[in-house]
Amino acid sequence: MNKKQAGIILALLALIVIAGVAATKVNGPMGDVADSDWNFGQTTASVEENKEENYFDEQRTQKITKDSESVEALKTIMNNEKVPSEERASAAKKQEVLITKSNNENRIETTLKTKGFKDVLCIIEEDKVRVIVKSSEELTAQQRQQIQEVATSISKLPMVEIEQKK
Repeated sequence: MNKKQAGIILALLALIVIAGVAATKVNGPMGDVADSDWNFGQTTASVEENKEENYFDEQRTQKITKDSESVEALKTIMNNEKVPSEERASAAKKQEVLITKSNNENRIETTLKTKGFKDVLCIIEEDKVRVIVKSSEELTAQQRQQIQEVATSISKLPMVEIEQKK
């Protein structure tokens, strides 16, 4: 075995160790499985509740990831000296709009949560605001009006689409 082969073997061994450490961090140590928090009596209602919580978390994560990728792409264009100045200015404007939209979405979500809604997801589109609210009971007319007012006042868009997730 020569030095090159030994180096490759050591690199592969290091990757295996890193993958094991990463898997342990993500999934928890195997001892947790033996000690287990298995809850065989878990009802379908709590499973459904977990799905709804996951829905809000997953959608929020996807939205943040998409916005971050868009901002990074626009920054790349703005920082590239080879790109014409008009395109860089356009990218800067788009970035400003995207950041403002994201800030407004966060403000709407936070404001509605402080008004007593369990969880809220806000998506500002071209011509409307979509507000997805977690509520176990049907939304009242007063709650819908409250959502409408908050979304309209922050986003300055008159059309608000309200969805309810239980």
